Amino acid sequence: MQRVSFFIPLLAGVLFTAGVGADTTIEFAVKQSPTAPPQTQSVYIKDGMLMVKAAGGDASTDLVFQQQSDTMTIVNHRDRTFTKLDEKRIGDMTQQAESMMSAVQQQMAEQLANLPPEQAERMRAMMGNMGMGATGAPPPAPEPSRLIEKGYDSVNGIDCQKLDVVKGQSKVAELCVASPGKVGIPTRDYAVIKAMQGFGARVAEQTSGFLSRFGSQVPEFGGMQVDGVPISMLDLSGDSQTSMTVTRIGSGTSGVTPGVPQGYVEKQLPSLPQMTQ
Repeated sequence: MQRVSFFIPLLAGVLFTAGVGADTTIEFAVKQSPTAPPQTQSVYIKDGMLMVKAAGGDASTDLVFQQQSDTMTIVNHRDRTFTKLDEKRIGDMTQQAESMMSAVQQQMAEQLANLPPEQAERMRAMMGNMGMGATGAPPPAPEPSRLIEKGYDSVNGIDCQKLDVVKGQSKVAELCVASPGKVGIPTRDYAVIKAMQGFGARVAEQTSGFLSRFGSQVPEFGGMQVDGVPISMLDLSGDSQTSMTVTRIGSGTSGVTPGVPQGYVEKQLPSLPQMTQ
């Protein structure tokens, strides 16, 4: 199954960095597969803002979540630009995509009606593989995920509760979650993380139906909210089995201030019609 290649997978790296406190740095060891070398992912939180540096392994890209405005900002250091995303903008883009898909399906259905039966059947099979069924019927709703408690463990000296993420009859992810107090996270800072998790869960709900047409999905961490701080995470839903493990939690941000650097220019996200021109 393919993974989403634009915003949602980057968002997944943010959603489960829960447990960052104000003026706090958390470092994760991220592995794209069990045999891949680990990469360090640094996360900072300060003044109600959480920033993921070099999101997705791209040194030129940061992600910044702001609690007060409930927005996610993509910062592009290469172009010295930034793009703000909120639920309305993401919802509008999803609706545009659904409308465009319906129009294409209607056109294809009309063309199929004029083809010989064998040729029409081959076209239907090809369209189905591309997530473009000719009938225009929406795909089945994705199965909801649920958490199953699996006892307790210790990860890098932090006691945590083991949780399996299950979809249908399949285990799609593993978590180990600690209480905020055990890792020194103030209540006010944990509230910022919960707000960010809520943002991500709502975005995942908006986009999951459309993405499923193409065999893609929101990463299993992306649409869930958990009570506590995920200390380790393993995504079993794809071929790569990406994992994240907390390696260090420290006070201060070493001079890093979450936000958009001065002089950067806002870049509006283009509409889908503009992107396809």
